[in-house]
Amino acid sequence: MVKIYTKTGDRGQTGTMRGRMGKGEQLAVALGSVDELNSWIGVCRGESLKIKDQMSKIQSKNKKIDLDRELKRAQGNLLRIGAILAGAPDNFVGVETRRLERLIDKLTGDLPSLRNFIYPTGAGVASYLQVARTVARRTEREVVLFVNPKSEIQSSKSVRQTQDPEYVEGQNLIPKPKTEENLLKYLNRLSDALFVMARWVNLRMGGEEEVWC
Repeated sequence: MVKIYTKTGDRGQTGTMRGRMGKGEQLAVALGSVDELNSWIGVCRGESLKIKDQMSKIQSKNKKIDLDRELKRAQGNLLRIGAILAGAPDNFVGVETRRLERLIDKLTGDLPSLRNFIYPTGAGVASYLQVARTVARRTEREVVLFVNPKSEIQSSKSVRQTQDPEYVEGQNLIPKPKTEENLLKYLNRLSDALFVMARWVNLRMGGEEEVWC
């Protein structure tokens, strides 16, 4: 039996394809946020299954939209993003962002214009989609701090980087520029998509939007 615990992280370190690092380093924080976002989207999928019959009746005026399929695709993309950040070969392209943009446009076509802030709540799964949206925003910020070489975190070495003989400086620390651009665009658009999904599901299920001010 393969044990789930390895004990290699008991002293506050973890390992990726980039090598060992402290769990407080920005890459570890970014990877954790990507994982957390993926899990929250999983919660959204789980909650949507509870109302599967109702969800199957919720259709767009323009075209049938399978939100579970779209959320599952987002989960797969987040797994790819995590792998790339951890050092896997670059394989993330802009087509996924454009797919999200088309989804946003379809859903927005069913929604009333939004002229004020609304409370992040709603019927059932809509509330969880709002939580996922906020985690997506934080994930984007954490990834920006990792991939941006001009940030304070990237411009200075940590104590561990200067003292640990196993640390390999410059070992593909940052994804290639085009991949970096694609990752950040996707994360930015994903939070937009989750927001629109939350509004769409809430209103289509008979919920009302609570306007702030």
